[in-house]
Amino acid sequence: MSAAARLAALWVPGLTLPHARRAADRLALPDGDPDRRMLLALAETHHRADGTSPERVVDTGPGRQDRLEALAARATRVRSAGTLVPAGGLRVPGYARLLGATAAGSRFAPTTTAPIGEESVVVLDESALHQSHARPAAVADQFGRLIRLARAGKVAVALAPTTNPHRSACVADLRFADQGPDLTVVEQPDRVVYLLVGAPSELRARAVLDRWLRHAQDTRGALDQLIGARAALRALDPTRRPPP
Repeated sequence: MSAAARLAALWVPGLTLPHARRAADRLALPDGDPDRRMLLALAETHHRADGTSPERVVDTGPGRQDRLEALAARATRVRSAGTLVPAGGLRVPGYARLLGATAAGSRFAPTTTAPIGEESVVVLDESALHQSHARPAAVADQFGRLIRLARAGKVAVALAPTTNPHRSACVADLRFADQGPDLTVVEQPDRVVYLLVGAPSELRARAVLDRWLRHAQDTRGALDQLIGARAALRALDPTRRPPP
């Protein structure tokens, strides 16, 4: 595993805090670097003195969105549901920044991203079509990327009835090429929560994701609505030229 790049490796028994420190040193992460602090915090949380394992590891530090994207960029399949477009090579830079990503990115980022698998699915709450996050141009660009990926057969985009239009969140299931267990991640604007495989909270999150996937609208209708939403968002940006 390359330089402990996959944060999920911290949930493999035997990876201790000294291992994490050596991995951080190999990445040349200096003391005080947010990536280094998060890497060590994950390891320290998992290997607590009482010997118990947490159900989740929560990242609220600076650069959390960068670390999530660096991890998700290694995923070969992404299945998600919520009001946010998930990480994993699916976000355009402007949309990622409005969710908290930084221009610097994360030193965990791979040199190349994994190819998006044809089984990838993005289920959006219908309210997401009307949320501009005060950046209509960035959201319009993001919808445009989803439309292109859907037309190319790289990802299936579906819609689900609104459940909580005032909450921004995304539940994502990430699958990796190394045959390790899928990783469940819950993303909110102020935190990223990595759920321990098999923990009750992880099973509940998977149940929520499966329910959204079952109740999702047909992809053709969803794509038409996404196209309409992109046009409406473009109209909110007076500086943007109309699409050809």
